[in-house]
Amino acid sequence: MHEWFFRDVTGLIRVMMCALLTYISVVAFVRITGKRSTSQLNNFDWVVTVAIGSIVGSTIVISDLPLLEGILAIASLLIIQFAVTKTSLYAPAFSHLVRASPTILFYQGHFVSEAMVKERVTEQEILAAMRESGVHSLADVEAVVLESDARFSILRRQQEKVQDPESATLAEVANFSRLDQDASSTSQTSGKRAEAYTTAHSASRPSQPE
Repeated sequence: MHEWFFRDVTGLIRVMMCALLTYISVVAFVRITGKRSTSQLNNFDWVVTVAIGSIVGSTIVISDLPLLEGILAIASLLIIQFAVTKTSLYAPAFSHLVRASPTILFYQGHFVSEAMVKERVTEQEILAAMRESGVHSLADVEAVVLESDARFSILRRQQEKVQDPESATLAEVANFSRLDQDASSTSQTSGKRAEAYTTAHSASRPSQPE
C-alpha cells in the first residue's frame, strides 16, 4: 500500500533535486534567449511552450529519463524557437510559413461566414468575445479579428474612418482589403440609390402655387 505514495527516500530526493535543477535550467535558458521564449504570440510559440512543459514534468517524475537528456531537450527547443523567430524578422516569406495569419470574422455589422467556416468559429463564440470586451451592441464594433495566437481582438467603431488604409492595424490581415472594398462598394451603391430616390421623389412632387 505504501508504494502508492512513495517507493523509497532515494526516489523522493531524486524528484526534489531534478525539480530544482530543471527549474534553474529553464530560468537560465529563458534569461539567455529572451522574453519571447515564454510568450504565446503565435501557434509555434504555443507548441514550444506546451512541449517544454511536458518535458519538464517528465524529467522530474520519470526516473528512466536522465536529467541531462531532459535539460538538453529543453535547450534544443528554445534554440530552435530562437532561430525561427530571428529568421522571421529578416525573411517575411519564412514568417508567413511558420506564422498563422490573422483573420477578420466580423466586419462593419456583418459576420464573415466564409472566414468563420474556415476557422471553425461560431457566432456565439464571437458574441461571447464581444461581451468579454464590454460591447453591448454590434453597432459599436468595427471588426473582430481572430489573431495568430487564437485570441479575439475587438476593434470598436470610430467616429471618423482612418484616412490612410495602410496605416490601419487591419492592413496586414489577409481578408481586410476585400472586405473593405465590398463595404465601400455597398456604401456607394446605397448612397446612389438614396440619391436617386430623393431626386425622383422631389420631381414627382406637385409644385406649390406662389
